[in-house]
Amino acid sequence: MRKTLLCLLASCALQAQAHDTYFNPLDEYDLDSGLYFASVSDALDRYADRQAERMSGLSSSTPAAAPKVVNVFVYNPSKKQGYNVFARDMDKVSAVVIESGYNSELRRMEFLGAGARLRNNQSMAARKASGAILIETLEEATQKHTVWLTYKTGGEPKPLFTYNPPSAWHLDVRNRVIRLVKRASTGFTVTEFPWQ
Repeated sequence: MRKTLLCLLASCALQAQAHDTYFNPLDEYDLDSGLYFASVSDALDRYADRQAERMSGLSSSTPAAAPKVVNVFVYNPSKKQGYNVFARDMDKVSAVVIESGYNSELRRMEFLGAGARLRNNQSMAARKASGAILIETLEEATQKHTVWLTYKTGGEPKPLFTYNPPSAWHLDVRNRVIRLVKRASTGFTVTEFPWQ
């Protein structure tokens, strides 16, 4: 019962945290590949730390921080194998973009986790979903964001670019391009990266 309550509380905290980030925590199957994607939270680590404090008799006066997403788990049901995308947990995963399939009724591409990062995703012609995955991480000490590129088939994630706010990025779905938009003295500079 206690474990169930902990899982429920962690899930609620992750849902609340999703309003501070660009995506809802992942817990879905990809229509295109059949792979299962799940957010990896630091909730169990935080719970273990609190339990250790209680056992030692040293109770922290600071309230427990809300759990955050620190990695992405991928499971292949046909191979019965899974892995975390990053070899080590990150400070915070703040966005994930996985193109999952085409919705013929709405004439747009469907995504897992993408949230507010999508642009130009309407009145689309049918096409196969991209095999690429974008993951944005946040280094909390410096507020530096890094966008990583990896693939549904696996492999080590590679950094695509880094930025600090107020710069921002989005995926132009129709034109299959990722745009990094930075403020410049005369307006904006835009850097484009292909979305395969």
